[in-house]
Amino acid sequence: MLASNDDEVFVIRLWQEREVAELSPSPHWRARISYVNNGQHFYASSIDNAFAVVRFLLSEKYQS
Repeated sequence: MLASNDDEVFVIRLWQEREVAELSPSPHWRARISYVNNGQHFYASSIDNAFAVVRFLLSEKYQS
C-alpha cells in the first residue's frame, strides 16, 4: 500500500486509569490522540470521546 497526500494519520493511545489508593482498575479510560499530519495532540476522557475527536477533525478537513 502506498501513502498518498489524502491520507490522514492518527495514533490513538488508550489507557485505563487506576485508583492510586487501591491500585485497582477504575472504569475510566483515557486517550491521547496524535494527529500525525499536522503534529497536534489531543486528550480525551473516554474511548467514545477519542473517536469523536477524530470524527471532528476529519469533518473539519473535508467540509471545505
